[in-house]
Amino acid sequence: MQVQEFFSRLFADYVGVTPNAQRIHDFVEAKFGAVTNDHVAFRTIASPRLGLQEFEAPFLSWGYRRDNAYHFPHKHLRAYGYIPEDDRLPLVFLSELLLDEMPLLVRTWFEHALEQANDQLTPFPELLLGARPWEMPTFADYERLNQHSPYAAWLSVWGFRANHFTIAVHALPTRPGLRTLLNALIEHGVVMNTEGGLIQGTRADCLEQASTRAEPRRVQFSGGETHEIPSCYYEFAERHVGHDGQLYRGFVAQSANNIFESTTARNTNDGAARTDTQESSPTHPPS
Repeated sequence: MQVQEFFSRLFADYVGVTPNAQRIHDFVEAKFGAVTNDHVAFRTIASPRLGLQEFEAPFLSWGYRRDNAYHFPHKHLRAYGYIPEDDRLPLVFLSELLLDEMPLLVRTWFEHALEQANDQLTPFPELLLGARPWEMPTFADYERLNQHSPYAAWLSVWGFRANHFTIAVHALPTRPGLRTLLNALIEHGVVMNTEGGLIQGTRADCLEQASTRAEPRRVQFSGGETHEIPSCYYEFAERHVGHDGQLYRGFVAQSANNIFESTTARNTNDGAARTDTQESSPTHPPS
């Protein structure tokens, strides 16, 4: 599969489970000009055949290189950013759940799921186009996983698909800036993730970010119960030029830590405030 076909199919799968993302994309494009994708992110489990080394293989074959490592000890995650050789391609962010750090209940559920996956594993890169190579959890299992790790609960249902795409605010033709863009989205009725503040990072970090709350979707769990749970979300990134004179192409761990909360199940409408009344959350400058 060629890389452009992959990203085209990936976006189609993404908006298939997150229809609001297409509406947001179209709204931004109509108001601010052509949309460029800054980066796309995937989630997986630290395990043989399905860990980061396996997930990164197709991207490395397409000319990407592994960049900085990122650690999220409270969420029991590690991640890497990947930079493409071709500047027309998006950055990639791959994270994995450190299963050996999780409680027995979580380890046991995923060990069983991985046994199923070994019998019906789709090859890469097709695996990343929405595959869930294990049975849907029961709702009781989903709730138990969610108590220990919303990341694990999300992965148990949605599998290996892009959990978000990202609008490159700095690349919009009209150069609105992140705050202006967010004000327009909020006035348009888009509910934002405000964990740690509406805007993550500062100009000094060379990266300012924001994200929507994951769109609620009704799914049928194993056993027949039907419930509404978070699906995927849309992110917005404004990159700035660093001390080296180049546009910063990495990520900021504290910002990413808060953006992970976009898929945490909670009822909130606190995205209604305008960005000019919000303070950016403090972060450390990128190394």
